[in-house]
This record gives sequence, C-alpha cells and structure tokens, in this order.
Amino acid sequence: MSTDYQLTDKPIPAPRGTLEQFSFHSPSLKNNMADENSNREIIVYLPACYYADSNKAFPVIYVLHGYEGEPNSWFDEELNEEAK
Repeated sequence: MSTDYQLTDKPIPAPRGTLEQFSFHSPSLKNNMADENSNREIIVYLPACYYADSNKAFPVIYVLHGYEGEPNSWFDEELNEEAK
C-alpha cells in the first residue's frame, strides 16, 4: 500500500481553544489531616468548537501537578524552560 504525502510550505493553523480557570469546593477535603483548604483551582482547556454543539462529547485528559504544585504550573513558561 503506497500513500503519497505532500508537505506544504505554509501549514494551515488549527483553531485555538481557550484555557479557563475555575474553582470548586470539595466536601471530601473538608477537615483533612493536612489542614489544607477544601477549595481547589482547576484549569480546563476548551476546544474552539466547544460551545458550538452542547451535545457533543469530547475526550478528556487529566493532568495532575503533584502534591506541592499548582494547576497553573503546567502553563508556566519559565518552569517549562527549566525542565528542558
């Protein structure tokens, strides 16, 4: 099976989605042993077409930042540069 792929000089840019930050209250974390706040921040990536069809299901990827991290650490350019 032979397939010819051709590269173009100018790739077509994909539509960009948005990052939205939310906070939520987690009853299961209330009065936890580490005495941490039971309110949590999350960042959600929404594809450009997210609001176009409210019935469409999208795949989900969960990215966990670790015990000492914060949700925005995945998007901190300075931190990502240090990791290279």
